[in-house]
Amino acid sequence: MDAAYLKDTVGPALASACAATAIAMPPDPVEYLGMYLLKHVKNVQVETAFFDEKAVRLAREQEEAEKAEVAALAAAQLAEAKEKAVAQVRALVAEPNECLQAAVDVISKFTECGGAYAMNVVSPPVVDTPLEEDEDDDALAEAQKACVEQEVADSAALEEEIAKAQEEEDAAKAAAEEAGEPWPPEEEPVETEVVEQDYSECFLDYIVASEGQSFMVGSTLKRGQPENAETDPPTPATEDEGVSLSVLDEDTKSLELKNVLYNEKVKHFKKFPRVGGYAVHGLKSVASTTRKELPELLTRRNAYKPVEVPEGEEPKVYSVLEKAKEVPLEDPGRYRVMIATDSLKPRAEGKPFAEADLEFIAQVAKAVEEALQEREATFVAPDKADASFAAYEALLAAVAEIDAAAVEEQEKLEAEHATKMEELPAAEEAASVLPEEPPVEVPEGEEPPPPTSEELNELLLAAQKAVPPITPAEALVAAATHKHATSLSAFMRAVEDLKACGADAFTTLISHGECNPPELTYQVLKAALFAVGYDYETFNTWRKLRTLLTPSFVEEIFVAFDFNLDRSKDTWKWVRALVKPYEGIEAGTLRPALKVLAADGVIGLPLLGFLTTLKRVQDDGESLRAAVKSLNEFKVALQVADDAVKIRKEFEEAERLAKEEAERLEREKLDYHEVPQEGAEGEAAAAE
Repeated sequence: MDAAYLKDTVGPALASACAATAIAMPPDPVEYLGMYLLKHVKNVQVETAFFDEKAVRLAREQEEAEKAEVAALAAAQLAEAKEKAVAQVRALVAEPNECLQAAVDVISKFTECGGAYAMNVVSPPVVDTPLEEDEDDDALAEAQKACVEQEVADSAALEEEIAKAQEEEDAAKAAAEEAGEPWPPEEEPVETEVVEQDYSECFLDYIVASEGQSFMVGSTLKRGQPENAETDPPTPATEDEGVSLSVLDEDTKSLELKNVLYNEKVKHFKKFPRVGGYAVHGLKSVASTTRKELPELLTRRNAYKPVEVPEGEEPKVYSVLEKAKEVPLEDPGRYRVMIATDSLKPRAEGKPFAEADLEFIAQVAKAVEEALQEREATFVAPDKADASFAAYEALLAAVAEIDAAAVEEQEKLEAEHATKMEELPAAEEAASVLPEEPPVEVPEGEEPPPPTSEELNELLLAAQKAVPPITPAEALVAAATHKHATSLSAFMRAVEDLKACGADAFTTLISHGECNPPELTYQVLKAALFAVGYDYETFNTWRKLRTLLTPSFVEEIFVAFDFNLDRSKDTWKWVRALVKPYEGIEAGTLRPALKVLAADGVIGLPLLGFLTTLKRVQDDGESLRAAVKSLNEFKVALQVADDAVKIRKEFEEAERLAKEEAERLEREKLDYHEVPQEGAEGEAAAAE
């Protein structure tokens, strides 16, 4: 067994050693054989270590290859998940707030950020200064009339120019076809003017935030205030107003900071500097014809208010023809929302964002911007805007007819009143019944004596004859009643137009979200809420007003409003300030501003009609109540006069009766004394 073991284990080495010893024939064969065996063992150890190391290396390489494969697969899956997330954000059909919430959640999930936020770019109120009730009404009306007349003339001139240009184009086309030249000819590029947006008074309002950062919602990032905030404009960018506003001012679209600690303009809400990266992207609204006209319309909000014109210059009136000849405008859109994210400690590691994260944040911002623009473009369908415009035009026509009928009725009542007044005795005739007595001279410092009963009676009778009969007061009430009834019919028609908008109109308004209020409709909504007595603090921002927009909004706020209440002059100063661009518009001469308002929101024109007719019905109701009050006071005065005359007559009658009774008693007394005297004389005669 030992021989077999040795043969299996050391046999080849021993045989090789013996062979080598035999061949070498060393002087000491045993030593040579031992050294050979030791060398053989060492070689075997080296070979074993080599193959062991190779095996370990191969295993490690295989493991690394497997890990790389897993990492590549994970990276591919992550890239696919990111791409899918971006596509989902882009395809979202939801309210803007939901789209923005989805965007910040995606950024928070797929990047090494500590928080992500969406901020609304809030524009200051267009008008927050009330106008006096009688502020330059005559001059304003003249300016509005001149504007309307100018626009009508310009529209006609523009149509003539368009027709003439079409004829010239047809003639040039025919000539080109005869000459075999291509049509249309190549046109030279037209220079366009970019619409400049002003963000100097805007501030940022945090509206959504990622998980764990909800405390940021409701925070605002405002600009620095000047020393005199009432007269001075907002100050330029300062160190404490936030670096995000520089994206608006410089129109850089985005901003990336590797470490906010090195930028002095970064504002820390808790006043404690932190370390980490910061990235912000601005989202613009869709560029459209409506948006092109909005900035100009907003700046012209008080365009019809009379202003001082230098001597020798004509007052500038807005001209449709001039507008048509202006350089074409290129509208890049306006920043509505900003998406920001940070990697600040301790919520994150405080390291700069990786390039892959910055690229992904930009992709998400672009996706949600496109989603919001696509949704914004479908806010108001053209057919709905046209229907709203036609309904408002019909309302104005109906109001004009009602006004004409009211004027006709007023003239009729005035004619009847004039006829009845002619039947009354002349003032001189009525005054002739007064007693023609010389005035009583009263010594200085003494009061005149009270009139006698006869004088008082004469004065009351003369006053009753001199005062016109009750018919004029009744005619005034009848005219006021008729006018109020016609105004009420127009008001009810406006309410029906408002109700006809239905819940869809308010769903459309709500769908704007907190980030994209319809500017013009928002102003008219504020005016309407002012008119029905709502507290300004409940709707002074779009976020607050948006909470009031429910499907029953019209029924609860406008239909239920008591229009019989007196109109508050102080409240309507604000209403007039907000709807001033639309004052003085007559049927058939609708200004372009109304079309812009119709395109801005379906509910805008019906609300404007509601306000117009509400003012009329409240004013006419107040006039009616005043006329009825005057009539009642007139009736009371006449009744007092009649009662005074009646009392005086009763008093005089009592005096007359008392006098007659006294005279009768006196006669009886005289008769009584005369009868006994005659009897005594008879007895004396008989005695003789």
